[in-house]
Amino acid sequence: MLEDKNFINESSLTPMMQQYLQTKTQYPDCILFFRLGDFYEMFLEDAVNVSRLLNLTLTSRSRGDDRVPMCGVPHHSAKFYINKLLDMGYKIAICDQVEDPRFAKGIVKRQVTRVVTPGMVLDTDTLESDRFNFISALIQDEQRFSIAFFDASTGDLFIAKDLEREELIDRIRMMEPREILIPDTNSYEEIRGLLKRENLLYSIVSESLFRDLDRIDSLSRVDGGVRHAVCAIINYVESMQKRQLSIIREPVWIDSYSYLYLDETCQRNLEIFNNSLDKKKYGSLFWVIDKTSSAMGSRMLRRWLQYPLLEIGEINRRYDAIDELRGDTIRIQNLVALIKEMADLERISSKVGYRHANPKDLIAIKNSIRPIGEIKKIIAQFRSEIFGEINSCIDTLSDIFQLIDKRIVEDPPVLINEGGIIKPGNNEELDELIRISRDLKSIIAGIEERERTRTGIGSLKVRYNKVFGYFIEVTKANLHLVPQDYIRKQTMVNAERFITEELKNLEDKVLSSDERRKTLEYEIFIQTLEDISKELPRIERTAKGVSMLDALISL
Repeated sequence: MLEDKNFINESSLTPMMQQYLQTKTQYPDCILFFRLGDFYEMFLEDAVNVSRLLNLTLTSRSRGDDRVPMCGVPHHSAKFYINKLLDMGYKIAICDQVEDPRFAKGIVKRQVTRVVTPGMVLDTDTLESDRFNFISALIQDEQRFSIAFFDASTGDLFIAKDLEREELIDRIRMMEPREILIPDTNSYEEIRGLLKRENLLYSIVSESLFRDLDRIDSLSRVDGGVRHAVCAIINYVESMQKRQLSIIREPVWIDSYSYLYLDETCQRNLEIFNNSLDKKKYGSLFWVIDKTSSAMGSRMLRRWLQYPLLEIGEINRRYDAIDELRGDTIRIQNLVALIKEMADLERISSKVGYRHANPKDLIAIKNSIRPIGEIKKIIAQFRSEIFGEINSCIDTLSDIFQLIDKRIVEDPPVLINEGGIIKPGNNEELDELIRISRDLKSIIAGIEERERTRTGIGSLKVRYNKVFGYFIEVTKANLHLVPQDYIRKQTMVNAERFITEELKNLEDKVLSSDERRKTLEYEIFIQTLEDISKELPRIERTAKGVSMLDALISL
């Protein structure tokens, strides 16, 4: 059995296996999920390792006298297996079919559509709702370090510079990044050894990723080594996701000048986020005071606790807002009820930006927009300065609501390529195809009734299966009544199955219209994502305003 591609003569392999090996060569540090029909398959060393890690059945594919190890998972449940591998620290390259196999000339075209790493998880069902999921990058200048932390699922960016080695490790422990990017130069050997001893997951990446970027507006006030660290994260994320970043917030400096610095030891001893017994949230300060109504608010409260304010003016502004809230129980109850109607706008909008959102995500955005107008009305009644700032952040987003409401059905499927997503009235051709699908039962019933009348066979039925398509079924007792234009298709024990030119034409029309409908709906959905992506900064500001309001109410 072959396990190492270095001993394989590629010329003796099938075109599909050659395609696999060529793709794998481009992503040697990743497990390659290679789409074959309804499965993602792994081969060779990946198959051996993944079958062992996930307890999957290891099979093999013949290659002359040798056999190539392989294992696979259904595409619709791949997320479950991918998340397990991510938790173990592995990177996954997703290689999808990028053309319809029916129209492919030769082997189906495939390409890696995205790479998922522990620091690049975007799935809201997988991420802990009240925690950030950071990817970080560090850069060294003499004996000092700069570091950046970025949550791709929310756009939050935290930076620090001029750190000594002990301060660097302490920041890393506090922020708990899932992945740390380090340049592939010899000067970082010592720090790589240190991170390894600390059991911290790091990725060695090309030093070219740390090159400067001048197209990111939010980096206008960031310079030096920390700017290069941020640029490394941006370049890395964009190379993994195959598109430019759409959301990146203004960077927050995590230094001892802007906030009261609580190192990792202090936070642990004070049990701010985890208790001292089993290191769980239960019993911690955060567990006691986190009464937020949304995941966005919970993360904002965590951020406030992790970095307490130092400037007395800012502290008093927050106190004034909390004091005003304490005296207005009715409005608080109304706000809590409205915020609870909202989904995690920060993370869902990031999925839109990376084009990973599904139809249900868009409905979640629409339903989250619904209570915003009423929230703004209530906030406008408060006098504290901070509420004015929050209200100016929050946008009613009525145009986005109308866009989604016009295009997406109320209860859409999760998959974006199976149809049933788009409402009538968005495309004339699609409306006609939907009508054909909707009226199909009545068309079939009409044909059946007409044929019964024409032939005098009262038990005649028009049926369908995936093997024969549409057919007419006649019992053997009535075979002498069958017209000459019926074409025999199959003989059963008690009946015969026939087709007609009319049924063949209907089947061709239905099948082609179904495929065309799916294609049109997919195109309209992708265009909807593009349209919403243009408005992501507004959604992000609104999410930030709601998260601040939620955190204040909790306090």
